[in-house]
Amino acid sequence: MEKDFGQIDVLVNNAALGYDEPDKVPEKALAESYLKCNFLATMAFTELLLPLLSSDGKVINVSSRVGALSNHSEVVHSDM
Repeated sequence: MEKDFGQIDVLVNNAALGYDEPDKVPEKALAESYLKCNFLATMAFTELLLPLLSSDGKVINVSSRVGALSNHSEVVHSDM
């Protein structure tokens, strides 16, 4: 990739996953899908692209404000 595009100046991790009706998704499946998308994918992309980051490059991780809120229907999401 570096050969084709050069170095990366900014990596923005903005992947997120949410459900309109989280009560209808089994809690374990919900937790696994949130963990895979919201945490593990962020980590994997950062590890993959970090060697291509320029010396003054930046990594920006965008997260959800739901983690700071208490919402009975978003317990798993709030814990991430």
